[in-house]
Parts: sequence; structure tokens; C-alpha cells
Amino acid sequence: MSTSASRDKRVRAADTDRIQVAQLLSDAVAQGRLPMAEYEDRLTKVYAAETYDELSNLSADLPYTAPRPLDGKAHPAPSTLLLAIMSGFERRGRWNIPKRLTAFTLFGGGVMDLRYADFTSPDVEIHTYSICGGQTILLPPEVNVDVHGVGVMGAFDHPGEQGTPGAPHVTVRGFSLWGSVGIKRKKRKR
Repeated sequence: MSTSASRDKRVRAADTDRIQVAQLLSDAVAQGRLPMAEYEDRLTKVYAAETYDELSNLSADLPYTAPRPLDGKAHPAPSTLLLAIMSGFERRGRWNIPKRLTAFTLFGGGVMDLRYADFTSPDVEIHTYSICGGQTILLPPEVNVDVHGVGVMGAFDHPGEQGTPGAPHVTVRGFSLWGSVGIKRKKRKR
């Protein structure tokens, strides 16, 4: 991409640019600069934005620089393992969601709350295994999800509705044996 093209705000935005602005909005709501209702409204528009100009308009009143074209490469957080053996784990609040996340519970439980987390990749893959235990994955309304999991003498949720076009995409794979994997959409608290 030429230098003049990279400064042209009519250039189409990439998924990584949308993620960058979504993180900027998350910072603003965490600092009290945006009310939750406005944050959710802007976040929906961020994932629907097609150009840098649209993204800039959604963050222009915040005290940070407007997004600039990136090299198109995502820089995801490192792969993560969440493990609970006769214990539990929780990932809540502000945290970086890696491109690949593996969660395992054996006689234990776990919660992965993605509502306030920062997506470091437009495509996230979660591998989840639950044996005689339970896991819950909480998704914000705008995230798209595909589930390829099975419950054997247990449960593995398959939420039907999709999120917003252009929003991050989460693929959940795995199984539960005498346990459960619950996948639920839940709005952010105001």
C-alpha cells in the first residue's frame, strides 16, 4: 500500500483495525469516558464500519489518536491453557483473548467471560473439555459464534443466534463427559 493510500480515510478497514478501535472504546468505558449504552452502540458501529473514515468518526472525541492503517497482520496474545482439576478457574473483566484458548475441567469448574475482554485476533478458537465438571462461556451480543461440541451423558450448549457482521468470530470445539459446557450470550452490565 502506498503512503498516500494509507492516509486516505476512504480506504477499506481491516478486521485488525476494527479490533484496535474496539480496544480504544473499551479503554474509554473503563476510564468512565463513555457510558455503557453509548459504548455498546459505538461497538456495533465499529464492527459494521467499512472504511478508516468511519472508524475515525467513532473515536474522534476520545483523547487518543485516531486509528491509522495497520500492516494488516494481527498480533494475537499467546495461546493459553485454563486448567481446573478438583478446583476452578475464572477469566473475567479486562483480559486479552488469544487466538487459541484451551480450557479443561476435571471434577471442577470454570468461567470464561468474554464480554469485557479485548480480542487480539478477529478469529478465536476455544477448545473446551469438561469431565465431571462444568464450564461457562459468556459472550457479548455482537460476537459471532460457531459451536462444534458434543455432550456425552452431559450437555454442550449450541446458541442459535449470530452476532454482528464484521465482529470477532469465536469457534468453540470440544466435549463434555458427565459434565457441561454452557455457552451464553449476555449483555454487559450498565
